[in-house]
Amino acid sequence: MNKISALILLVVSGLAVANPSMQVLLATGETITLSGTSGTPNTQTDTATDPADASMTWEFQTDGEVWRIRQQESTTQFQDGVEWSSFQTLPAQDYWIEFTANAGSSPNLGNTLATCHKLAGSGAANRSIGWSRTIAGTYSGSVRVDIATDSGCSSIVATGYYGGTAFVEP
Repeated sequence: MNKISALILLVVSGLAVANPSMQVLLATGETITLSGTSGTPNTQTDTATDPADASMTWEFQTDGEVWRIRQQESTTQFQDGVEWSSFQTLPAQDYWIEFTANAGSSPNLGNTLATCHKLAGSGAANRSIGWSRTIAGTYSGSVRVDIATDSGCSSIVATGYYGGTAFVEP
C-alpha cells in the first residue's frame, strides 16, 4: 500500500483527515507531523578537530518529541516544538517508524534502515539514525522517515526527511 492509498484508507475509515503537507489529524485529536523534503531535509552538522570524533544523530522519542544529538555539544530538542506527535507526553495509540536512505552516505549510527521499528505503545523504544566520522573528512547523508499505524509500516501517517553531517577537521 502506498502513502496515498494509506491516507485514503484512513480518511474513508474515519480515522484521519489529511492535508497536502503529509500531516494527519487522527480521530483521537492527535496530529502526526514530520518535516523536511527530499530536496531540503532537516539537516544538522557536528564538527570536531582531529583526533576528536564527530557525530550527528536524530532521535525520535516515544513521548512524541524529536531530538538532535551532536557529539561535540549538548543534546537539544529540535526547534523546541517540532514534534512528531501533538500529544507530547503520551501518543494516543501505537506507532512504528521506518528510516530509508534518501541521499548521500547511508547512516552508520542508530536503527536499521528499511525496517519497521515500534516507536509508541507497549514495548516501544526511542529510535535514532545518524552519521559519524572518526578521521579527518566529511560523512553526510539524509533519510526519509515514515511514521505508520501498523507494524509493517504500510499505513503511513507522516513522512519527513532528516539529514546529518559529521565533519572532522584535520
